Amino acid sequence: AVLLNDDVDIIQLPFNLFDNLNLRGDILKKAKSKGKIIHTRSALLQGIFFKEKNDLNINVQKLKRELKLLSNISKRDNTSIPELALSYCLKQKLIDKVLIGVDSKAQLIDNLKTVNYSLKQKTINSINTIKVQNLDLLNPTLWK
Repeated sequence: AVLLNDDVDIIQLPFNLFDNLNLRGDILKKAKSKGKIIHTRSALLQGIFFKEKNDLNINVQKLKRELKLLSNISKRDNTSIPELALSYCLKQKLIDKVLIGVDSKAQLIDNLKTVNYSLKQKTINSINTIKVQNLDLLNPTLWK
């Protein structure tokens, strides 16, 4: 509906390593074709990317396969998870702004260090192959 509404200039939607171009690519393209400004949120997915795959958190366990894939990409390309998470969002041509939250000044400084990191296309392609089957796991408001 917002794509057809000329009074809406800016669209904000989730986008991250799991809620990636596989899920959001079409809507991003349609929004841009309508001249919308796109802001994304959830780049760090409430920090779940940084959890150990053996963490007992139920959501981590349900995303264990995807977290393992992400870990493999990180190791293969000698890239940290924060670099992957933020750079993936920041380097998308269809996205105008990436919103993130921080808990401390130190965390903000760490996040800013990743801004100039440039992902290889091979890495982006690998991230784009990650497909979360249970889409409820991509919405932290639905986490238990």
